[in-house]
Amino acid sequence: FYHYSLYQTIKVKSNVSPPDVPDPPMAPTILSVAPTSEPLGLCVDDVSDTSITLKWRRPERIGSADLEGYGIEYCKEGTDEWIPAMEGLTERTSTVIKGLTTGDKLQFRVRAYNMAGPSAPATLAQPITIREIMQRPKIWLPRNLRQTLIKKVGDTMNIVIPFQGKPRPKVTWSKDGEPLDPTIASVRNSEVDTIFFIRKTERKHSGKYELQVQIENVEDKAAVTLQVVDLPGPPEALKIVDTWGFNVALEWKPPKDNGNCEITGYTIQKADKKTMVRLTKLFSRSHLACSGVQLQTSVHLENADFGAKASAVVNNLSVCGDLNLIVNGNTGPKVTWYKNKMDISNEAKYRMISKQGVLTLEIRKPCPFDGGVYTCKAVNDSGEDTVECKLEVRRK
Repeated sequence: FYHYSLYQTIKVKSNVSPPDVPDPPMAPTILSVAPTSEPLGLCVDDVSDTSITLKWRRPERIGSADLEGYGIEYCKEGTDEWIPAMEGLTERTSTVIKGLTTGDKLQFRVRAYNMAGPSAPATLAQPITIREIMQRPKIWLPRNLRQTLIKKVGDTMNIVIPFQGKPRPKVTWSKDGEPLDPTIASVRNSEVDTIFFIRKTERKHSGKYELQVQIENVEDKAAVTLQVVDLPGPPEALKIVDTWGFNVALEWKPPKDNGNCEITGYTIQKADKKTMVRLTKLFSRSHLACSGVQLQTSVHLENADFGAKASAVVNNLSVCGDLNLIVNGNTGPKVTWYKNKMDISNEAKYRMISKQGVLTLEIRKPCPFDGGVYTCKAVNDSGEDTVECKLEVRRK
């Protein structure tokens, strides 16, 4: 207290500023620094009789200390002495190491350095023989193999894939990431191509096949995808959901086994009780309405409400016999028949019948010449629509 009062008295009398009071000292802070993780993706970019080119990527984890560079070392096969490939560090992620001895088999490694020291090393998968690669390995994949190759069960698969590379590359096949089982396929290699052969394909052969050609650590890869398809299983839970007039509505569920391929459609067969001749129609849905027939086959105009607008759905058929159509509508439409886009309404060979919404085109004494695309056109005040049927006349 005494010193403080004296200090205030001196300040008033002499008008002198008090001296600066220093801040208390800061407590020291210790940062923990660890080495980086190892460099990524070390590989050979090129090799000659006396040099090798390596490249890699930055470590995934750098840490709190800055990355100072990379150190490259090599070791001769059969020894454990690692020799620096250059003086100091390089900041680049690739390097050319020169002055090597032709024929030596060397292993290489790269480590990243920071304040804490070197990282774990990134090492090549196998030693490299120092010799010139006269021609880099390259696969020439045929265009037709660049998309999924589809084969039926029992088909033969025989593909030839050319490649290049000097000295002769090492050729390796794998399936779905695993080495190729020799019981799956046969492989025969030459200096310029590889032949892949399956005598009889099975569904188990489906998958992705990868071809690799390699000279030392320089390689090229190509993939071939094979899809082996089979007949699907039967549709399930077939049932009749409605009947009216000469018509029947069916429903079913897709098969459990699709044959290793997308279901593109269904065939519907029916048989006349008298003749038991089976007739087939193709559909892409799992429900439909089918019409009855007077003779052998029928084509159904589905949902044809002529009070609004005529509409028709039908698929091409290969049939023998007369053509029948079912037409429903509030207003009777005008119907015209065509063969290959030519009006046949006045042709004596044909007879057109319309009875209770059933349209029949009768062909008198049919012969192969009568085959073609037949079109039925329906028109009323609300609109028009057409339906086509491809007719094939077969001799007995």
